[in-house]
Amino acid sequence: PRLDEHVGEYLATTLFGSSAIAVGCEGLRKARQAFGQNEAMCALTEQVIFTEPYAVASNNHWTSPQLDAEAAALRSDAELKSAICALKAKFTNDSAALLHGDLHTGSIMCTESTTYVIDHEFAFYGPMGFDVGAFLANLLLAYFSQDGFEACE
Repeated sequence: PRLDEHVGEYLATTLFGSSAIAVGCEGLRKARQAFGQNEAMCALTEQVIFTEPYAVASNNHWTSPQLDAEAAALRSDAELKSAICALKAKFTNDSAALLHGDLHTGSIMCTESTTYVIDHEFAFYGPMGFDVGAFLANLLLAYFSQDGFEACE
């Protein structure tokens, strides 16, 4: 499959193509105004990515009791929470490019020769690195959640 090539091309095309570098500052302002900011979906993303994972929340689930200590450590890590707050600020204040907003393996359909990105309902103007980071993080989560990898290492 050519997933890596196709997703890289999609990200480069959409992120660069919608940025001030490609369309100019006035063009970017006009595009943001015309598109809107998709506030409800942005609020949901803030909740599930930048807030709930670092506190006790009804959406959080982990293998208990095996991961209880790790979950507690994550919730009490002040340095991590400070870094997450900085990322959340960037997410809420940086509107550099039009993002997919929920880019993960479930939003991509591919065959040996084609790749389609679907489910653009979370789209908004935000920091360019968000889609890239979300997709790479999803690949890592998928890899490490599979049984048997620990035996290979």
